Amino acid sequence: GALATAAFIALSPSIVYYSRSLRHDIFAATATFLLVVCLWRYSEDRQAKWLLWAAAGLALGFTTHELTYITVAILGFYLALFTLPEVIRHLVKGRLADVSPMASFLLVVGTLALPLFTAGLLLPFERLGIATTGPSADLVLWVVFFLLVVVSVALGLTWNPRVWIAAAVIFWSIFIVFYTSIFSNPEGFGSGAIGALRYWITQHGFARGNQPQYYYALMLPIYEFLPLAFALAGMVYAFVRR
Repeated sequence: GALATAAFIALSPSIVYYSRSLRHDIFAATATFLLVVCLWRYSEDRQAKWLLWAAAGLALGFTTHELTYITVAILGFYLALFTLPEVIRHLVKGRLADVSPMASFLLVVGTLALPLFTAGLLLPFERLGIATTGPSADLVLWVVFFLLVVVSVALGLTWNPRVWIAAAVIFWSIFIVFYTSIFSNPEGFGSGAIGALRYWITQHGFARGNQPQYYYALMLPIYEFLPLAFALAGMVYAFVRR
């Protein structure tokens, strides 16, 4: 499986194309790959080191490319689909530490990433054409950010204080060091924690690529037909075998 995956990645037309330039794409792909590998390894042996590596991969992803917000949303949706009822059930019982490995992974990645999605609150207003700039908007975003930090800390400490604190230290250390340019630009923390997603949301209206909504659905079978074929076959097999 590892060799097949390596072959698919090495021969992928999309990855070859986007990794040819000296820019952020290949670094973001590496961080994403690290995150996914840690998910599967932790689900197999439940060693805490995979959660710590996942925290590092998550931080490197956020400091490299805003696409990581979509990556985390996709991964989080996948994990929540299977484990969110379990998490809620154990949380109500006060036994959050007893959740499954995938639920634990969701808690770690979710709590670390949650505050960085603060600017997502602006998306409905941007869609309606309502201005989202100014001191008032900034104040609201920072209040929400710190509230989400409190929620994240509470959930993490309830789940596993020792592992979660270690993961949080790794994540925020990488995040702060990079976004502050090794502490030479303290304002960079705000531009990363809130400004990155905020800027990205405002850019969607420009549609600089000017492609139709079905663009990626069209490109996928043309360039990535091999892994797509195996993925579809695997979905059918998994459904039939339950």
